[in-house]
Amino acid sequence: MAQKTFLVARRSDQAISGLHTTHGCRATVAELLADSLEALSHVRGRIRLMDGVPNIETNRLLSTSKL
Repeated sequence: MAQKTFLVARRSDQAISGLHTTHGCRATVAELLADSLEALSHVRGRIRLMDGVPNIETNRLLSTSKL
């Protein structure tokens, strides 16, 4: 249900840059773009208000290594 909500929201909210399905306790992971922590807080607030989103957790990608 949350993934469907995100698909609709992604079309109208440019801060949602990607969606990823996973296994385990997180069914959907949203990739967000924000210019500042304040902007990220606003994006998270909008997502938290969406129907079908039972909870929200934030993790930050600090770096990516090439293999």
